[in-house]
Amino acid sequence: MQNDKIEIINTNILYNSMTNILPWLFVILGALFYCYEYFLRIVPGGISAQLMNSYNISIDDFGKLVSYYYLSYTPLQLFVGSLMDRFGTKKLLTVAMFTCVIGTIIFAGTNNLIIAKFGRFLMGAGSAFAFVGTLQIASTWLPRNRFGIISGSLASIGTLGAIAGDFILTSIVKTVGWRHMLYSTAIFGILLATLMLIFLRDKNNNKINDDNSAKKIVPNKLISTKKIILSGIKLLKNPTFIINGLIGAFLYSTLSVFADLWGLPYLNHVNYISKIQAVGIISFIFLGWTIGGPIWGFFTDYLKKRKIVLLLGVSLSIIFVIMIVLGHNWSLNHLRIIFFMFGFSSSVQAICFPIGRELASPRITGTAISLTNMLIMLGPMFLQPLIGNLLNRTKIIHNHIHVNLFDYNLAMLLFPIIFVIALILAFFLKETYNENS
Repeated sequence: MQNDKIEIINTNILYNSMTNILPWLFVILGALFYCYEYFLRIVPGGISAQLMNSYNISIDDFGKLVSYYYLSYTPLQLFVGSLMDRFGTKKLLTVAMFTCVIGTIIFAGTNNLIIAKFGRFLMGAGSAFAFVGTLQIASTWLPRNRFGIISGSLASIGTLGAIAGDFILTSIVKTVGWRHMLYSTAIFGILLATLMLIFLRDKNNNKINDDNSAKKIVPNKLISTKKIILSGIKLLKNPTFIINGLIGAFLYSTLSVFADLWGLPYLNHVNYISKIQAVGIISFIFLGWTIGGPIWGFFTDYLKKRKIVLLLGVSLSIIFVIMIVLGHNWSLNHLRIIFFMFGFSSSVQAICFPIGRELASPRITGTAISLTNMLIMLGPMFLQPLIGNLLNRTKIIHNHIHVNLFDYNLAMLLFPIIFVIALILAFFLKETYNENS
């Protein structure tokens, strides 16, 4: 009898350990997918000259090629959250991962610009599920009163993929070429998709009892598609929801438009910094996001305030973006500090996701997150080709970019302008924090 009691106790200990560990393992799998898709997102910025040379296109056409990622990614945010709320994450994330792999292989294997655009389109379609899916996993499996720091940490994890990507692109591409580098990326994607297929679980299909969580919100097939769609439409009619998404879009341009694509050639050709040094300086933006995301998330959860924290981050971002765009005589060390602080301050964008979630019913968490993400992704979808159009006098000659300095300086002035707009919009936000949300 005593042995039976000991065995039961040991079984309960093991069971509770699995209860505590498994949710984090699921989140880690989602976070790895987010790192992967973020790497795919930034790839063109590191091989811009090679791509323009391979397809014999102008920098304007290059901006349009890159934007095909967002042409699928952004509209899909209308449906990603609804699908997550209704069917869960396992199957959707696995299929999305394989879609990214197929798009990568197509992009790497063609010399035809139209086919390359299609490959880029597929990358965006698969990537559309990564961030929202991972936040959905976290929202479902982990305590909901820590959603601010969770979303901030996830944003940081994505930038780790960008930091690694910058150095991979500058070293491996020189050795094996950009096509073989992408084939290797596809192989890694296949391995990750297989792990997700084997290990990832949806909470409604799993018997683990998460007593430490706050309210359980599980994928519920009893929620009708019609109800989810109507709830999403109601959200998009909410001015506060739209304002929050636009603020996120402008803040996210720090990464998606500046750091991912145009910042490196800007430093290289306007500030006359070598490409290797420019890559190192750009990485400080990602480092700032990596450190800043969790700190802003902790700060907003600790204060139990969203609006004031967002206002502080946007205000600091304006200061540092002006220093970058208008100051061309900074030393390398000063640039590293300024770029780090620019990334750190603008990483306050992570707060836009808990704000978006708190404006919606807990039953449609995925929908609220994905619609917030859709609004945020409108930024790069429009700004990347817009800047490419402003730089249309830039030419590629023998694999080297020859720029028109006036065009570059004019294009970069967009960033202070949109950050000031973000600050003005932030004043119109309503406080959304609710301890029980």
